[in-house]
Amino acid sequence: MKSFGLVSVVMANYNEDLYIGDAIQSVLNQTYNEFELIIVDDNSTDNSLKIINKYKQYDSRIILIQNKINLGSGNSRNRGISMAKGNYITFLDSDDLWSFDKLGLHLNFMVLKKAKISHSNYGYIIDDVILKKHFKVSKKLIGYNEILKRTEMSCLTTIYNCGEIGKHFMSEDRRKQDYSLWLNILKLGFKSLPFNQVTGYYRINKKEKKQNIFKKYFSHYYFLRENQGLSIIKSHIYSMSWFKNAIFRYINL
Repeated sequence: MKSFGLVSVVMANYNEDLYIGDAIQSVLNQTYNEFELIIVDDNSTDNSLKIINKYKQYDSRIILIQNKINLGSGNSRNRGISMAKGNYITFLDSDDLWSFDKLGLHLNFMVLKKAKISHSNYGYIIDDVILKKHFKVSKKLIGYNEILKRTEMSCLTTIYNCGEIGKHFMSEDRRKQDYSLWLNILKLGFKSLPFNQVTGYYRINKKEKKQNIFKKYFSHYYFLRENQGLSIIKSHIYSMSWFKNAIFRYINL
């Protein structure tokens, strides 16, 4: 397989000892092997560190960063981004999975299309079962206005070329950290190119599925007001569009 340069995979972890081994293995199984896996453990109290160190012993591509206090997933990922040496930066949470050819296929697509940032389709895992249904990205380039209406760029699948556009970081608060990253990149005028292929699997736990989706509307609204500085009217308009798409995804799981 041809070389696309080093890829930095950032994985934040907090108490996911049930799943982190599978997440790590899905990275190590990649057909494209020029990567560093930066795992930032957010002061876990379970067996996560024991599992991480087990993998780290036999694969030098794994880099472990340990937070002395719990910083939250956004700040943990930011520590990983700061340490990243790759031409590309991408993310995998410690309870999610990648397909074995995610990096090779997605990077090849980006190079062919000369894309500086790209996202893809992804599947769902509920109760350790991979569903036949999956989230399909739109066919259009996603710019700042589009991402305000429909948050189809997932932390699980998005890759950005930091060699071309520089390093960008997540919000320091604990809300919508990856969403703030995409917003800040696209606000500069970049557009994310959709890759119409499933490259990973997002795990949905029972607690998350039962969350009040109406509360999410107001959380989204206040995020746009505070993080992006949008007006009351624009924040409601974009939140209503986001809410409509969220409802559709929620009822189809």
